[in-house]
Amino acid sequence: MKRIMLFVLFSSVRAFSQLPEGVTLNTNGWIPFPLSSYEEMQGTVLDMSRLLEAPSGTHGFLNVQGERFVFEDGTPARFWGGNLFGEANFPDQKEAERLADIIARSGANIVRMHHLDVVKPWTDKIVRRSFFGGQMPETTRRIDPVMLDRFFYLFHCLKQRGVYVFLSHLSSRFIMKGDGFPGDPAAFEDVDQGFKVEGLFDPFLIELQKEYLKGILTAKNPYTGLSLAEDPALAMTEITNENSLFWIQPNGSFGILSGHYQKMLKAMFDRWLTGKYGDEASLTAAWSQEGKKALFEGEKLGHATIAIPHIYVNDTDWPVSDARKLDTYRFLYDLQDGYYQDMRSFLKSLGLKCPVTGSNHWCADLADLHVNARMDYVDRHSYWTHPEHEYNYIQGQGIQAKPMVRNGWGGHIGEDATRRIFGKPYTISEWHNPLPNPYRAEGTPILSAYACLHGWHPMHYAYWGCPSVGADTINSFEAMFDPTQMNLIPISALFFHRQDFREDPAGYFEIITPDQVMDPSRRPERRPQVALAGKYGLAFLDQAVPECNNVLHYKKALESGGRYHSVTGDLSWDTEKGLVVLNAPRTQGVIGFIGREKVETQSMVFEMSSPFGVVIASSLTDEPLGRSGHILVSTSGDARFTGVKISDDFKRIEKRGRFPFLMQPMEGKLMIRTEKPLKVYRLSPGGRRKGEVRISRVPDGYAFLLEAKSKAMHYEIVKE
Repeated sequence: MKRIMLFVLFSSVRAFSQLPEGVTLNTNGWIPFPLSSYEEMQGTVLDMSRLLEAPSGTHGFLNVQGERFVFEDGTPARFWGGNLFGEANFPDQKEAERLADIIARSGANIVRMHHLDVVKPWTDKIVRRSFFGGQMPETTRRIDPVMLDRFFYLFHCLKQRGVYVFLSHLSSRFIMKGDGFPGDPAAFEDVDQGFKVEGLFDPFLIELQKEYLKGILTAKNPYTGLSLAEDPALAMTEITNENSLFWIQPNGSFGILSGHYQKMLKAMFDRWLTGKYGDEASLTAAWSQEGKKALFEGEKLGHATIAIPHIYVNDTDWPVSDARKLDTYRFLYDLQDGYYQDMRSFLKSLGLKCPVTGSNHWCADLADLHVNARMDYVDRHSYWTHPEHEYNYIQGQGIQAKPMVRNGWGGHIGEDATRRIFGKPYTISEWHNPLPNPYRAEGTPILSAYACLHGWHPMHYAYWGCPSVGADTINSFEAMFDPTQMNLIPISALFFHRQDFREDPAGYFEIITPDQVMDPSRRPERRPQVALAGKYGLAFLDQAVPECNNVLHYKKALESGGRYHSVTGDLSWDTEKGLVVLNAPRTQGVIGFIGREKVETQSMVFEMSSPFGVVIASSLTDEPLGRSGHILVSTSGDARFTGVKISDDFKRIEKRGRFPFLMQPMEGKLMIRTEKPLKVYRLSPGGRRKGEVRISRVPDGYAFLLEAKSKAMHYEIVKE
């Protein structure tokens, strides 16, 4: 009997030792989070709709001035929000009104309406709503009038509540049998979701895009009296989602697999080469290099036989001259640039007045960034611990339990900064720290605070997804269902919109020459860790460069030893400890591994016993925290479905759970340096007062405990 007990004990210890730091399998004592919280927020301290100016479009159309968005009347514009994806863009009228209310209360002043063109089963769901009607329509050349009306009503509701729209054009569309596709069956199958790659050069696919855009942008919205093109509530658009010719691959979604499309692309390359060199003798002379190939057997100019492989650098895979590599790369650049410029001209011919960007994915190729920087603004996407195996929070989903606060360049912050282009507004239209990462609470406040420092415009992916999902199934990106995210969205919107964290007035930008842009073998060093101290990015010498670079801030960041302080003095990040400290006059807090030590800020002292999480205090007045008579404290940790079973090593979900989410409470002590007597109320998840919390007078101010028994994630502090 003793041997058996010892073995059980040893096994438990071994399983526990495999758990990531600060993470537990035990959810006893966690707080149920009811979905009714969204409705309860109305009129409470968590209702951030008061930050929005309604209706949207009041200041006229959005314009671009250098790296700034500015409205037509000169009012500066800053955007913070989220995405609606798929079927969520086509609710009935009651759903639309509720959804617009929820979005406005969250503090979002922009929503990217995305995946409007889904036609096939997607993220394991049956498609019932899209601009084409639903699943597997006969054709995508007809916009469903019922769905268009639903979209228009939601647009109207968002506009009335002060929420702008970012329109995503081409995301998930497939060619359908009734579309009149002129290619053979192999080419039909080659056209992947969202017209990846081929949609950037095939005249037929481009014509389909224009036909579709004309239909949705010029139709009159019966609820606003305006078409989308002439409505200033439409703030910005993109031409194609996550697409680039610089990611041509031998197979997969970025592959050009069929003879039809290989021949088409070769013919375009042939015309481009003829225009540059005139004849084959001149081409061969230009492409000649000792020990390298100019043309392979069977390749002749004028016969559409010169290959465009997916590899531009590796001599073993493609032993051609440097000149041939550069010409191939330049051709792809010109082809993508021609597509972007043609599509933007077409959009403007429809009367569209808002800024337009090209594409937005993870691609960091200099040529791709350069060609996108020729548009009105630059947009990119970033994810920290993207879900594995399953997009839905169900059995079999893999878990990446990695804290961003311990990443050497700050995860999103460093990654996004290395793709930021000087002289252009910068949006991050998709970012997320999604389920089921137990550290995901760190994402929203970090992104919001550092977006202030950098002057970015971030949009959570996603707020809301497909309503056809089962009762206890959600997509891992649906932030509005995840209390870990939802607890911190209101307070993050508050300090973002107020610009509580000052913007770096200068920054440091790596200067990129035209030769570096066009040569894929010449990749300049990027130093993403600099972004934890201040503005960082790239500056193209032939587009716009800063008058001066903040070299001092740059050098200090590189010599910081993993401990970064923003040049504004508002933010600090210790990547060794895994701790971010917010320290602005009106907003102060701790993010990450918070249970290690006492943290003091200007007006607060945080002594937390919870090993990992977020605790933020923000003044609800214009006064700094130490003088404010009204303060919101929001906290967040992990959250999981009731009854969900996770493997002992915390790497996968073994059994699907159910609503409601259970929320891990944050425990510890807070002290506020103030002379004012205070009262503290614990709040429901929806912001309603549930009762007072005992507060004590201490030498420097007042202190109170955050305790699991309070069953609260938010606290409201008021002057007596």
